[in-house]
Amino acid sequence: HFEAVLGRAAEHICWCHLECRVMPTALHMAQAFVSRRSDAIGARARLSLEVEKPAMRPAELLPLLVLCDAVFFSREFLEQNASEVLHANEARCAPAGACGVLEEAFAIRGLRALSSWAGATAGLWLCAWGAHGAYALDTKQGEAYYEPAVKHDARRVIDSVGAGDTF
Repeated sequence: HFEAVLGRAAEHICWCHLECRVMPTALHMAQAFVSRRSDAIGARARLSLEVEKPAMRPAELLPLLVLCDAVFFSREFLEQNASEVLHANEARCAPAGACGVLEEAFAIRGLRALSSWAGATAGLWLCAWGAHGAYALDTKQGEAYYEPAVKHDARRVIDSVGAGDTF
């Protein structure tokens, strides 16, 4: 079905966002998008992915992650899979303490280790960390970023459901 939609709407697509809920379905959809990006869709069309389910297996995601221009990881995914991601891959990353406080942030260490494991070289990987803010890694340049959360008076917040989707 996804490929049929791509065929009918290719000239109108500038961005495709996938929710990674079922593998290998998400991988097949990303592959279909990327294969059409060079001709029908256009090289400038972007592909993003959201990985939020903690039960997703990092090793299964690797071929999907490298296809994406942007990947949004949940805090819960990184926390749940920390031992697999960090233990297997952190040795190839910069040692903790070598690059300052930002590099020691768990989210950045996790994103770096996962990026190294996947061999990602062309995407922006992001992870919102609740009240602490958000972290990002430019996998092409190797640059890490952090943006603290904006503090609001809790008495003035009307509804925070779905706030993460505005990220």
